[in-house]
Amino acid sequence: MDDLKIALPCGFTTKLIKVEMQADKFQCPVCKNHEVTRQECMKITRNKLVIGQASLEIKLEKLSDCEQNLQVFKKDPEYFVDESVAQIKNKIDLRREEIKLLINQKIDAYYEDLLELIEEKKKLKLNEFKKNTEKIDSSKNDMYDLKELIDADIKSKLEFIDNHSRKIENQIDLINTTITDLTDMDFVHNSQEIDVENLFGKVKFASNLEGKNFYDQGKFKLVIDDLSKIREKNKLKIFSKPYTMRNLEWIIKVKLSKNESGQTGLGLYLFCLTAFESVKVSVYADSELKLLHKTVPEKSISIRKKKLFDKNNCGFGTTDLITFDKLINPKNGFYDAENDSITIEALIRVDNPQTDDCSVTSSDEKIFTRIKLSHGKEKYFFEYKNGSSEIVQQRSSSEYY
Repeated sequence: MDDLKIALPCGFTTKLIKVEMQADKFQCPVCKNHEVTRQECMKITRNKLVIGQASLEIKLEKLSDCEQNLQVFKKDPEYFVDESVAQIKNKIDLRREEIKLLINQKIDAYYEDLLELIEEKKKLKLNEFKKNTEKIDSSKNDMYDLKELIDADIKSKLEFIDNHSRKIENQIDLINTTITDLTDMDFVHNSQEIDVENLFGKVKFASNLEGKNFYDQGKFKLVIDDLSKIREKNKLKIFSKPYTMRNLEWIIKVKLSKNESGQTGLGLYLFCLTAFESVKVSVYADSELKLLHKTVPEKSISIRKKKLFDKNNCGFGTTDLITFDKLINPKNGFYDAENDSITIEALIRVDNPQTDDCSVTSSDEKIFTRIKLSHGKEKYFFEYKNGSSEIVQQRSSSEYY
């Protein structure tokens, strides 16, 4: 993608990466006697076509990788689901032995019911997997058919690229969902001692097998400014403004730390504050954290997790998503050199929270949090979506680092 040649307003061509690395307005890299803007370059129809075709090729490569991954599961799907079932059965066995002395007869009866339920769901999983793979196979050839790009006019080509990109994205989502749902089960329990079902635990199956959909979803971003000033600040921790969805508060945490090779790495985490602060609250969520690429969304680095957020396990993340050297290199596309910033995005899809004292509300509000160093690195402020700013707290720099 970076080696793509695009047209300049003056008629000459240059590499896309050279334009992406420039400020909004810059000297023409060929003529060197006039100024151009990135917006002017990107509005040129030929450039839209070239970039669109390159993006389409990247998506096709991603689709091919997904299909290769799917082939592994298609060779013996029963093996993979059996492995998952074996792990669940092992958890159930351990849980049974823990409380067998208390209510032996009831627990044994419920245990047998669970195993029978797992076997039933296993059949459903295999049937669902077969249906999805047949659907994927039936549309595979259409995904790689680009004949309409050969003789069509530019407008038609652009429309084809947009429509075909959406088809490919849907195909990728279906493949990933098919693979995930094949083994996506979990065993959950709580500490109540009265209700046998609640005491023993439940088997968590993939949502589409039970007709269950995630109740709500939300997205919020954290922008970190003055990135170059914090390079040497080992063990630095930055937290986003809390984002509230259905009375559940979430935050993004960013941490800089040295890895085993001595390089500074960027750690990225998502936490449910409400679950951490109360033993009465737990929520099953499909959450994703992304380090956003400035120009090509497909190049964003992401981590994703489906899990139960509760008092004992209220977050997830990675200690070393990317080294700081790679992060701050403009060629990699994550660092905004003009604003000295990076952007982190969190996407959360939640099931109904298990709680005794939280009312249910719905919100798709997007909270945009900006954290900035200022006044000799001694103040942080949040800049909210409406453009207002607020000094959060003044501390010495050592308290931040």
